[in-house]
Amino acid sequence: MRLLTNFPFEMFGDREAFPFEYLSFGPSKGRTVGDRSFAYDIPIDPSTANIENIHTLARQISPGFQPDAMMLWWPDQEPLPEGLERCPYPVIGVMSDYNLTLPLQTRLWSLVDLLLVDTPGLQVLGRLPFARVEPWCQFSYRPDVHKVYHDPTGKVLDRDIDLCFVGNFNPEIQRERHAWTARLQGLEGCRLFLGSVPQGEPYGRLLSRSKIAFNRSIRGEVNLRCFEAAACGATLLMERENTEIRRFFEPDKEVILYGPHDLEQKVRWLLEHEREREAIAEAAQRRVRSEHQLPRQCEALLDLIPSLDISHRDRINPATRALCRAEMMVSTWAPLSSLVHAFEHALSLAQADPRVLNNYAAALIQRNLHPQVSSPPAASEFWIRLLEDAARRWKDYLPARQNLRFLMRVLGMRKEADLLGQQCLEILKGPLRFEQFDGLVLPLGFHGWQADLSLALGQTLRNQDLRNLAHWHRSWTLDQTEPVLAPHPGNPLELEEKDLMVHRQISPDSWRTLLPAAAPSLDPSQPSSRPPAPLRGSSLAPWLSQP
Repeated sequence: MRLLTNFPFEMFGDREAFPFEYLSFGPSKGRTVGDRSFAYDIPIDPSTANIENIHTLARQISPGFQPDAMMLWWPDQEPLPEGLERCPYPVIGVMSDYNLTLPLQTRLWSLVDLLLVDTPGLQVLGRLPFARVEPWCQFSYRPDVHKVYHDPTGKVLDRDIDLCFVGNFNPEIQRERHAWTARLQGLEGCRLFLGSVPQGEPYGRLLSRSKIAFNRSIRGEVNLRCFEAAACGATLLMERENTEIRRFFEPDKEVILYGPHDLEQKVRWLLEHEREREAIAEAAQRRVRSEHQLPRQCEALLDLIPSLDISHRDRINPATRALCRAEMMVSTWAPLSSLVHAFEHALSLAQADPRVLNNYAAALIQRNLHPQVSSPPAASEFWIRLLEDAARRWKDYLPARQNLRFLMRVLGMRKEADLLGQQCLEILKGPLRFEQFDGLVLPLGFHGWQADLSLALGQTLRNQDLRNLAHWHRSWTLDQTEPVLAPHPGNPLELEEKDLMVHRQISPDSWRTLLPAAAPSLDPSQPSSRPPAPLRGSSLAPWLSQP
């Protein structure tokens, strides 16, 4: 079997260890993980490339290479190439952080033939109209990094740390985890390390010095830390309600499970029973080395890939695909020019759809409305007009009004922001349909409100109840804290008029004539005279559109 992929698998093992041949593609600078960089076989920027470009380079590098599938890891972090629907073989997506970026992913079904996700994700992403969704563990450990370390004399490092936790401590994102680590800080006489260290050898050495590795997942999934800790010989301490842990480790023999009533008790027992603790750690280490290296976990793909069907693609609207690619690019490292190009393409296919207009504006604002970026006044005017046009087209469309309200607050226009907030609250009193919620809402990125929106959308999908989204919008409308833009993985770049125009191929002097006329007000009772042209192929099941 042969794969084209945007993931350098050699991060997790020797190329020869994997059960398939592969060629990886990505930026010429490669992928840096901790203290190592991994080069891609095909150096290309997928945000500017199409599928034919990648095929051409693959044939040049390996003339006899005929892919059986394309595997795209983390499309909310890595930009997708254009033209995936033209792939003559299945396209597979691998998704991880849907708890943070779910609003960007509701149309991903239009670009992939199979989505691989953790078990908890089946209850969320499985509600979207993907052709196929399957559970698969995408996590493992790096054998060159996660191991037992020795000092210069060859002696195994002493485990002088009783308990460690290395991970994300952002209270906006990890609210539940924050409460648990606070409890750990209250353990008397326990030598703790709770913090961050650089990925790579420093992280591996820290785990190798630790007796216990505390872990708490964010979705109920088995995460990287499970395998990394076990590979380094630390005893894994995991939440009891985790939905996947028992498939990979046997409780009390390879992992210790805790709950709200016995966390401290479990820690004390492990520290007081050294022989039993070491036996548990050694058993887990043997298990990960024999069964949970990534090449071994990839064996499941050998039976899965040949069973995939791509005939469903003909039923998907090109505008839906174009909007999906642009949306997915928002949270990636893609340069601003690629983001503009992707949204301009979507806009050319669905000029009257408010979701395209709103999401385009939200993406531009997120990249440019930043304390370190000075955007020209014409750019701000362009954002506002996109949002006003989106709000006029559907009289009950909330994202555009929320984003206008956010922008007005940033600009200090409190009266206008309050009027928009009143409109949102009035809309929320009426009959609810999913389309009126379907769109990006600022602030994007790693922000507490955005994490809550992902959670509300996930609950809506899981429970088939739009009241979860309505509650989020009502709370966000009533929130009076100062608006801030969240950290974003992309580098903010100044938006110039030429960036807005380059893909319309018109002169900078005439671009203003193509913008929709600004409405004197955003009265939700006065819809646009032009009928909306929504994207065909709803991003959710039909019930979501019903009052």
